Amino acid sequence: MKSLWQYLLRLAETKRAAPGEDFISALIDERNVEARISEPELISALFIASP
Repeated sequence: MKSLWQYLLRLAETKRAAPGEDFISALIDERNVEARISEPELISALFIASP
């Protein structure tokens, strides 16, 4: 579980550096705009959305 969490953190960092037209980039954009969701909420959403 810890390795998945670390993977999702790295994925979020990668998408912040080079956002695209995808779900993860949209979540990160929400995180960046007035901090609508916290960093733990962002990673939790990515976790829930992962297969």
